[in-house]
Amino acid sequence: MKIIFILLFSFVTMDVLSQASVSDFKSFDIVSNDSVALNDFSRAAGVAIIFTSATCAFDIYYTERIKLLINEYQGKIQFLFVNSSLGDSESIETMKEWSIKRRVNAPYLVDKNQLISAQFEAKKTPEVVLLKSVQGSFTIFYAGSLDDNPQVAADVKQRYLKDNIERLLSGKPNTENVRAVGCTIRKN
Repeated sequence: MKIIFILLFSFVTMDVLSQASVSDFKSFDIVSNDSVALNDFSRAAGVAIIFTSATCAFDIYYTERIKLLINEYQGKIQFLFVNSSLGDSESIETMKEWSIKRRVNAPYLVDKNQLISAQFEAKKTPEVVLLKSVQGSFTIFYAGSLDDNPQVAADVKQRYLKDNIERLLSGKPNTENVRAVGCTIRKN
């Protein structure tokens, strides 16, 4: 009986979290050198926030897959990279080098106060939070891993982010969140 209650509570909690309204945030974009707010993208069908690191190998493995998604969903889904990791190896200079080297066409936001990662309870890089735009505000549609094989793109069988983007755009319900695999976001 106790196990059934725990499972039921877990499903209800996940459903409530996915329906919760998301607070606006503002951060500095190292690509454009401008301030960027989440609400700047309220006209998009959704926003994919990808928590990333300038030094994590898992982020490097995903670069090309993310670039393909950005190109495929341009004009429909806004992608944002957020670096919340602390330490000398995650400096703004290192972030700029990452941006130039990877040539990813999306804002790259600084979150050194870790307010954005705290709002979404992000713990890993890369970890994605897909937001659905609902009448000018956002709710969490999906959170977790991008796909089922962080190291070998050719061996991917389940594309969690892509599948959920398609579901969001077609008005279907989201799939279950899948725990992200990668490097731990360095905290204070």
